[in-house]
Amino acid sequence: MLRCPPDPSQQCRIEHALACPRQQLPDLWPWLTVLRKENARKAQRETESSTLSTSEEGLPGTG
Repeated sequence: MLRCPPDPSQQCRIEHALACPRQQLPDLWPWLTVLRKENARKAQRETESSTLSTSEEGLPGTG
């Protein structure tokens, strides 16, 4: 594997907000944040629906 040597005039820089432990990270990927929240809501709905289904099965006069 051939790798080019780094250019000595360039420096690797990381934004302070990303590296500082005292600052909250910015929302780097808003679409991913929305997807994660939606997945959490979906999982919660599925959990609630399965809990309702199993609790109703044992009741007399149902099913």
